[in-house]
Amino acid sequence: MMYLVLTIMAVARSHLEALASAPPAFRKTIVSIHCSNAALHDDDVITLCSINPGLKDILLGGARLVSDRGLVHILDLCRSTSRINISGDYRCHGSISLRDRQLHDAIRNPQYGRRLRHLWLMDQRFTRKWAKIISKTRRKMAIVGGETVGDSHAAEVVASMTGGFDRFVYFHGGEVPYRELGYPSW
Repeated sequence: MMYLVLTIMAVARSHLEALASAPPAFRKTIVSIHCSNAALHDDDVITLCSINPGLKDILLGGARLVSDRGLVHILDLCRSTSRINISGDYRCHGSISLRDRQLHDAIRNPQYGRRLRHLWLMDQRFTRKWAKIISKTRRKMAIVGGETVGDSHAAEVVASMTGGFDRFVYFHGGEVPYRELGYPSW
């Protein structure tokens, strides 16, 4: 069977409706979805995950309106997901705080996102304290957070090389060097 990576630029509700109307056999082949400039709300995330619960990789770039509630639904509906990346925008942070009680319950439940190993949350509203709390609960999941510095990959690389880049990783209940987990230095 062939598997697909679906990339949607400037995703809108019409894209979700088109995906929902696609044949189930086609939707099952989509294992990874990458949405950029994702003006998605929590309800849109619920729709996306309900349409295709077999997603293994979810990347929502520029998704400033997705909150802890949306993250809970990803964990609940896409239980075989191994990587989630939800970024806000360097100009306007996203809505994920990692403080929601339902999110903590979902993280503690081994059935929710049981294969999740990488949770990237860049340009969000949470602090290292909340990342550490969740990392102690889900010890085999790396939580990457921090601030980006611009719209381009080049801006990120330059910031990383000059020390103007704030990125942190929590794993096994504590903060670890970014490179220790095999992530690129940029």
